[in-house]
Amino acid sequence: MIICVVDSGIDEQKAFDTSMCIKSYTEIINGFDGDCSCLSVTEYHYKDIIKGALYPGVEKVLRDFHGHGTMVTEIIHSIYPHNEYHIINILDENKSGYEECFIEALKKCITIKPDVINLSLGSFSEYYKEQLFQLTLDAVNQGILVVSSASSIPSYPAYFDHVVTIANEKFKNVNGSDFESVNCYMPNSYFPWPGEIEDTSSAAAVFTGRVSLYHGG
Repeated sequence: MIICVVDSGIDEQKAFDTSMCIKSYTEIINGFDGDCSCLSVTEYHYKDIIKGALYPGVEKVLRDFHGHGTMVTEIIHSIYPHNEYHIINILDENKSGYEECFIEALKKCITIKPDVINLSLGSFSEYYKEQLFQLTLDAVNQGILVVSSASSIPSYPAYFDHVVTIANEKFKNVNGSDFESVNCYMPNSYFPWPGEIEDTSSAAAVFTGRVSLYHGG
């Protein structure tokens, strides 16, 4: 399956140690030029990634300043190791990002036409709600499964009905906006490393991994 992971990137060493097939890596950064915000988009394809990994002196392409994106992709890969990944990095070392980058990432995902977009993240901004709604709906209408992790307060796109919202089973009786619209709770026994990362971010990754296992296995 072809999977877009929108997160904090991926660690190059871990990606190659586990033989992940990273088809593209994109960084979307919100910089500031005076009073005007601007997006910087840097994209690398498979041949650039391989050159950076194999040849001394060539720029290393893959990176993850936080580790969250690496964790998410590792979980998916540990469940089904034959996926192709398109990694889109929009989060910094504090696991923070900008909605403008999120929107650009979703646009990029739609052009890739993956089978699944994994979003172990979300936005709490009402200002960007309509744009996120329309982009994720466009993706779903094109046959792309959009998977998002739940939150205890309204977050987007997890709150939307057309998005598959995932949480860990331990949150089943927790009151909260996203938890009221959860489509699937992942049991602890489904986690590759039980007891260590049993949160909603990893639950979404487990669901994506099991979907790819079902379709590919």
